Parts: sequence; C-alpha cells; structure tokens
Amino acid sequence: MKELVVAYLLWFFLGFYGVHKFYLGKTGMGVFYLFTAGGFVIGWFIDLFTLPKQVRNANILYANQYSRPAPYIRTESRKPKPLSPKEKDKIVLLIAKEYNGRLTPLEIAANSDLSIDESEEILKKWSSKGYADLKVSDSGTIYYEFSGFLSADERNQANRSFLV
Repeated sequence: MKELVVAYLLWFFLGFYGVHKFYLGKTGMGVFYLFTAGGFVIGWFIDLFTLPKQVRNANILYANQYSRPAPYIRTESRKPKPLSPKEKDKIVLLIAKEYNGRLTPLEIAANSDLSIDESEEILKKWSSKGYADLKVSDSGTIYYEFSGFLSADERNQANRSFLV
C-alpha cells in the first residue's frame, strides 16, 4: 500500500525526476518526468493537487491485483458439497411442515437444492414405507400428504375419506 506522506515527500524533493510517479507504479509518466523536468514543471505543479487521488488509485489497483488468485492456482470449488441422505430427509421434512403436510416434488425442488427427481425419489420411498400418502387432488395434481403435519380437522377429514 502506498502512503500519501511518502508520495508528497518524493514529489517535493525528487518530483522533477518523476520519482513519485515511479513510487505509484506509473513508470511511463516517471520516465516522461525524468526527461522533461517534471513535465516542464507544469506536471509537477499539477501533482500538488492531484497526488491524493493518484495514491488512492494506486492503492485500488494494488488491492485488485493481489486480492485475486492467479488462474493456475486451484481454489476451492464453489459447488456445494453433496447432501447426505439424512440431510435430504431433513430438508424434505422441513418443507413438508412448512406446507402443512401436503407437497409436491416441484415444491421441494423450488425450496431447496434438491432436484425434482431426487425429491420424487424421497417422497416415493416414504410413501412405500407408509410415512406419506400419495394423493391426487380434484384438479389432477399428484401430491404427497404427511398426516403428522396436518391440523386436527384435516386429519379427521382424511380419516373419514379413508374409511368411506
């Protein structure tokens, strides 16, 4: 990081030779100042007022140059690590609770990192084990119902329709 005080000291004592320009990483301007006595003194005088901005810009360039990893350095993958089956089950249960016990694979996929296929696979597995019931709405939508998340009224209605 470049310091404003150092830049002004270099400007004052060695500015006609462009040393402050070299310090800020502006080699081309430094060479110009070196052969033209500070840009015919006019450039040297203008730097009196613009040096704070030049130091700020040099620091921004420095920070950008050294904050990014080089392209050949392997960095950590941005892909999320694969979820364990237990984590997937937990996600589906949380979404089922949020949707009051009735949900579709699309709703799970929309509210998680699980794909539609993964969601459907989990729901089919739970349906085969009796944890969820496969239902079809009046409009023909296939959904899964978790009776443990239904309200008491909804549970009674579901039991009545089961008995009929």
